[in-house]
Amino acid sequence: MACSIWEEMGLLYSSGELNVQERQTFLEHVRGCTECTQELDMYQREREHLFSIDVLGEMPSAACDAEILRVCSDGRKRMTSLNTLPLFFKKAAISLTLLLIGFIGISYITIRMDSSNQQKTAAGIVKEVQKTSLPPTETSEAAVTNRSDSITDSANQKNVNFANTRGNLDLNGVYPVDLQNK
Repeated sequence: MACSIWEEMGLLYSSGELNVQERQTFLEHVRGCTECTQELDMYQREREHLFSIDVLGEMPSAACDAEILRVCSDGRKRMTSLNTLPLFFKKAAISLTLLLIGFIGISYITIRMDSSNQQKTAAGIVKEVQKTSLPPTETSEAAVTNRSDSITDSANQKNVNFANTRGNLDLNGVYPVDLQNK
């Protein structure tokens, strides 16, 4: 509704609570405003329908009267049972269940990560053992002396770069890459 005059003065007008000047102002506004006219007509129709002799003259059922008398005749103040204790236990059980599920989930993830790290470590040790042991084709004396020569050569060179002090990198599984020419 775009017009706010009905909200300010419409119900006051309908209940007869406006003074003469305010009543006159509202009636002039209603003549020019279709929204307020529709609201006033709808309010008057509802009031005639709801506040008629037929509706107001209806007697409540005997069960309704008995319940009203029962509640109102007791002088003590009654509280409606909210079953707060079972509600507390339900909330506590749900909270503990969620906490337990979270703890189990985090424990499972931690155990899986530890297991994975142990497997990676074991695989790394196996690869290292495989790299350090000579392949069956290189068991000759020439391969062993070639490797020992490269180790002694790197030990003899004092002021060389880091890569040259590590021995034969090809035997250790490290292959040089030329990044400048790519």
